[in-house]
Amino acid sequence: MDLYKKDYRVFVPDEEFRRILNERYGLSFDSNKTLAYGDIKDIRDLEVSNSQISNLEGIEYFSSLQILNCGGNT
Repeated sequence: MDLYKKDYRVFVPDEEFRRILNERYGLSFDSNKTLAYGDIKDIRDLEVSNSQISNLEGIEYFSSLQILNCGGNT
């Protein structure tokens, strides 16, 4: 299976990480806490500092990510 197909679903378990991705980047999650890889594959910069995030699981699928600001989280 090609993990990088546009419709591949990426699991993001941390509630605060999902909230920030939704509020700041307009990303939508389904009831299984997943979003489409196609929605994140071109994101180059993420600002999630001071957001009470404890788990960045799913970040590995942001394949174009060049800048990640995530300081001040738990």
